[in-house]
Amino acid sequence: MAQDEGLENDLFAQCLLENTDTQGNGADYKPVCVNQDVMRSMRFEEIFIQDMGHFGANMTKRYYKNMVPDVAINMCENCCRFFIQDEYEFAYMEHGHCPFCKHVEKDKGQTKVFGSLADMRM
Repeated sequence: MAQDEGLENDLFAQCLLENTDTQGNGADYKPVCVNQDVMRSMRFEEIFIQDMGHFGANMTKRYYKNMVPDVAINMCENCCRFFIQDEYEFAYMEHGHCPFCKHVEKDKGQTKVFGSLADMRM
């Protein structure tokens, strides 16, 4: 399959290309907005849902796509900040919480535990 054929089947790439014509300089930048069909066509591993409803009732959900899937990204479930996954995990192992908001994730409540050892019963 040629690279152009992959772009023809990728609905998000089509939306991105359509919006590049309307983008001007940095001051005129508008995020790419897509419909439900395009969202359904994307891989869920590359999508992050930023739900900040716990900060205020008028805060809506935002959806982000990792444009460089080779770079693993993690998002804190509390502050919704993005981190490079390795850096987030090292900081979490060292301090036992999110490096930004100090939130302790439900499944990572134990500190100073590496990898899947937390799941082992001894």
